Amino acid sequence: MIEVITGEDRYRVLTQKRKLVREGAETVNGLTEEVRFSAGFASLFGTRKYIVECRTLEDFALDELLPFVQSDSSNLYIFPEDSKSGKCMMQLEKAGVPHTRLDKLTEKQLSEFVVRYVAKAHRRLQNAAYELLVSRCAYFESPESDLGTVVNELDKLIAACSNDICVEDVEKYTQVIPAANIFDLSDLILQKKRGEALLLANKLMQKRDFDALRTMAVIEQCFRVGYKASLLTGSMKTKAQALGVRYVRQVDSDAALNGLQLIGKAREDIKASNSAEAVLVRLICQLTA
Repeated sequence: MIEVITGEDRYRVLTQKRKLVREGAETVNGLTEEVRFSAGFASLFGTRKYIVECRTLEDFALDELLPFVQSDSSNLYIFPEDSKSGKCMMQLEKAGVPHTRLDKLTEKQLSEFVVRYVAKAHRRLQNAAYELLVSRCAYFESPESDLGTVVNELDKLIAACSNDICVEDVEKYTQVIPAANIFDLSDLILQKKRGEALLLANKLMQKRDFDALRTMAVIEQCFRVGYKASLLTGSMKTKAQALGVRYVRQVDSDAALNGLQLIGKAREDIKASNSAEAVLVRLICQLTA
């Protein structure tokens, strides 16, 4: 049996992997010799289960996977990093292979999840508090936010509150996750795409809730991650996993340190009552030079 599992919600994907591990699945990288051998031979210990991690399904030839489709001796749960469906996935679907997508929950699903989660802890989340929590977590706006972000904040509230959780509790005990476009801005800066970065910054500055210091804090964090990654060895995926982030951009260590110094100076300029918008624009130009 084969099941392909992809999704944009990292927490849901990781939860599914953990569930399979508890059920006895072994994690392998690609189709190892052991996995290939298991397709045609029954085991004395029952059906073998494998969590197969890979870059993309297109790394495999269809002939390599077809023996497992009707196999009773092995179950393959394939977790490709690239969730885009290609020729191999389409052919597997024609062969009856299920494709489970663990994307972000809908608004209704998220609401039901949160209600169940706090109820298990004998708490209740007021409606207004729920709306504020989802907004602060930027669950639907930020690619960096997933169900794990919501769970982390809920755990803080459950630990701090004994009964009903209200708006004041959410404001006091949870943090604000910056919206997606701030991360997009940071990514454009790291890629030195000055024109696109300035256009996006202009859109940000037109918003009523624009906060230059918060924006700089996100940019600074991305540069810190880039600097730490520059000190590690291995692939970018390996570095991202080691640092606990979704992905990292390749950045020279000296460039990252220089960027951090420029960001620090820009922050002081704003605190000295200089125009926040002008300082941010100047900073973007400096970081993308």
